[in-house]
Amino acid sequence: MCGRNSFSLISPKKIPTFLGSTGRPTTNDLTWTNHVAQQICPTTSTRLDNHSSNHQPIITKISPPDRTPRQVPKHLSINLGKLDHKSFISLLCEDIEANIPDHLDPNTSTVDQSVEKLTKAFRIAYKLQGRSVRTNSNRMKPLWDPEVLSPLVKEINTERCQMLKTRSQESKLLYYHHQQIFKQKVWELKTSHWRKCLADKGPEHAYQEYRFTREQASNKISALRDQEGHLVTEIAEKATILFEGTSLIPKVADLRNIPTFPPPSTQVQFPPVTEHKIGDAINKLPNKKVAGPEKILNELLKIAKDTITPSMSKIFNTFPQWKEALTTIIRKTSKDDYTDTNAYQPIVLLNTLGKRFEKIINNQLVYWAKQSDTLHPAHVGGRQGRSINNSFTILSTWIHHKWREKKIVAGLFLDVKLAYPTVYKERLIYSLRNKNCPTYLYLIIASFLTNRTTWLHLDQYFSQQYSIPNGLPQGSPLSVTLYLLYNSNLLLPNFPSLDKGSISIAYIDNVSHLLAEKSLKKGLESLEDVFQHSNRWREKNGAILDPKKTQVIVFTKTNIDRPLVQLGDQMLPLAKKVKWLGITLTSTLMPGEHLKFVKKHFNTTFTQLTRIICLTFGLNQKEARHLISEFLLTQVLHGRIIWYMTRNNCSINKLLTTWHHKAVCLCTGMMRQTPIAFLKH
Repeated sequence: MCGRNSFSLISPKKIPTFLGSTGRPTTNDLTWTNHVAQQICPTTSTRLDNHSSNHQPIITKISPPDRTPRQVPKHLSINLGKLDHKSFISLLCEDIEANIPDHLDPNTSTVDQSVEKLTKAFRIAYKLQGRSVRTNSNRMKPLWDPEVLSPLVKEINTERCQMLKTRSQESKLLYYHHQQIFKQKVWELKTSHWRKCLADKGPEHAYQEYRFTREQASNKISALRDQEGHLVTEIAEKATILFEGTSLIPKVADLRNIPTFPPPSTQVQFPPVTEHKIGDAINKLPNKKVAGPEKILNELLKIAKDTITPSMSKIFNTFPQWKEALTTIIRKTSKDDYTDTNAYQPIVLLNTLGKRFEKIINNQLVYWAKQSDTLHPAHVGGRQGRSINNSFTILSTWIHHKWREKKIVAGLFLDVKLAYPTVYKERLIYSLRNKNCPTYLYLIIASFLTNRTTWLHLDQYFSQQYSIPNGLPQGSPLSVTLYLLYNSNLLLPNFPSLDKGSISIAYIDNVSHLLAEKSLKKGLESLEDVFQHSNRWREKNGAILDPKKTQVIVFTKTNIDRPLVQLGDQMLPLAKKVKWLGITLTSTLMPGEHLKFVKKHFNTTFTQLTRIICLTFGLNQKEARHLISEFLLTQVLHGRIIWYMTRNNCSINKLLTTWHHKAVCLCTGMMRQTPIAFLKH
């Protein structure tokens, strides 16, 4: 239990602490510490010369802690509702004029100093209006009613003391009875508070209330296994294991064919970053997003846009170095083993001002890629104007077209594990140069990916800074576009056309290869060639093709034998169904298997909605309708392009009508027996 709660054992190993009457020594008395106490009590020892007692004395060495203040990012508590905009802008303008020079030399440290001064100016401009105390509503327990619960607590304490004195069965039952009364009253107050919260909140909080009904991702880190399989409970060691498991590349890429490029022979001309571009980037910022290490909210940037854009233009045109990030680790839901680092998800918080600069560079990169037609046409995810439905349309249309040509379709589904951390900077820059990327762009990107650092935040613990030698920063506006350019060679060169005999469909790091052949034997042989092509890309780029998610399937309307398929050193079974982009594909493209998942998903989501939408309490009809159409309808109809067909539309329409009836009854408060014809009006 101590190990699961981030305590580590500091007792000496294999030294007995208890000598029984038989003379057999055992280790019964253990000393556990957390990461704070371990700084004061680093070690303990056991004396073996105590003959007057069975238990041996444990000597704990206490040393004074290091009083050197640790540099950790400070959290700025901001209440935007009480912010005086005029005073904030005035104070910010005065600070900028006093501290940021008119001209910056890109070859000196004044650029980074100006970035720090601009960041500090935001904090000072807010704090001079008066500190605001952050209140944690989760710890306040607003449901606590002293007039109701305090007398019950007093009675429980009295009965507990009486039970400990008398040790009688009657006093024990009386104590348990008062406990049950207290728990029941707390439950009633919780229910009342929840209903009052639903009634008082506006429509902008509907999504937040729905989120409370879902299974929450926890930031609690269990004991982890190191490379040797030993459980590690010390918080600093766990931070190192999580960093190595989520942010470092476990494989080495083949970089032998990459030459050493000389520096540009002529001076590179960088297009200026104008105030208009910066203002446009700030206007597109989303609200209510978690701030980065410097704790500047997007709302503050929007308020002070006209004041800070001149200074930001000076800074951006001298290319500052924003290369620090804060990484928070959270648990993935519904995982079996939380001692494995794969069960945790890193959330990277980048510098707010730096992300605006990255957004502007990304716009220029996307513009060049569109003009030069560099992005692979098979890439669907991460591109403006395309969605996941385009993937479903391409796959369904292409397979049915090949069926009409009397062919079978062999499919190879791949997933790149740790996609962003496994990007090698040298390979990426080499690829950009070969694609004739403008010199100023790939030079900025090379600098952007060099000397990056991060620190981890675990259970109120800030780790040491870690260096990131390779990889793309998660959460950066540049990362998606760079990865699309990086893995373009993994895809088949064919344009996704009905006339082609093979195509690829890519959604970021999910890649599927489809090949049409007259016979099963030829299809599997072609599939092996495609796998060898993917394997060569993997070795050259140091990527990891997740073997657990590598799947082979043959799409055909006829019954076929399903032999084992040899792909490299793997023997894979010919699957009857595969999971792809949230839908279940069968070999005949029939929707039966996927509809089972849809039914289960509908029931889960519907149950969540009933907790906040009810006849007697909960959200009003407008908010309820918005949530139902936003979550229930969207999730149920996901991938309908594939599973909704002419031959099964009657049965699916009947099922959808039943679900629609339940949703309308929930939204309007009608009874379950209300006729469908009446609900339509």
